Amino acid sequence: MIGRFLTPLLLLLPAAIVLWSVVRPLGVPVQTGVKAPFALGFVTGYQTGDVFAGLMFGIMFIEAITARGYGRGNCYLPVLLGAAAVAFQDLFTIYGGLENLGATGSGVLSEDSSQAGLIIDLVARLAGSAGATALAFAVLLACLTTSVGATAVLARYVAKWSGGRVSEATGAVITVLVATVQAFGGVDYITGFAGPISVLFYPVGSAS
Repeated sequence: MIGRFLTPLLLLLPAAIVLWSVVRPLGVPVQTGVKAPFALGFVTGYQTGDVFAGLMFGIMFIEAITARGYGRGNCYLPVLLGAAAVAFQDLFTIYGGLENLGATGSGVLSEDSSQAGLIIDLVARLAGSAGATALAFAVLLACLTTSVGATAVLARYVAKWSGGRVSEATGAVITVLVATVQAFGGVDYITGFAGPISVLFYPVGSAS
């Protein structure tokens, strides 16, 4: 269900917002006074968690490919590379478009906007309540698809690391409970907590 229905919808909603930001930009990029904006954006981009998620979910993609009959033969590598190319194209389009939205909207928002409030305010100014609703639904789908995949992978790891003493179902419950407690802290708390961890391990994950 996630791959067949939720993920395509998840891609369509941000793509629509990105397209609208290109057709009707909020303004033009302005100087914000931020020093080394590329370096700041690069490091802040660690918070997306895409490299870690890719490493975690990679095993699920490989299992899905082999389950469809593409074994370790001649067809396996082209299918795997094709899936990676599609993922790269989609991520590049969405994140590149959101970067353009932030740049063209840099002159309409205050510098002290929170990370969560920044994108919400930009989309609301861009497309009104309909755009804000679409963004909220996209975020909901993104959190749902990511949390389902992460829970499945972590539950499997817990069962494996425990030598079967902890079942996958119990591992899933533990993962959900820990994530729920963390979620009550809000976006800024989560990014602040995960920031040092990401800065430490993200370069290693990217290199691997």
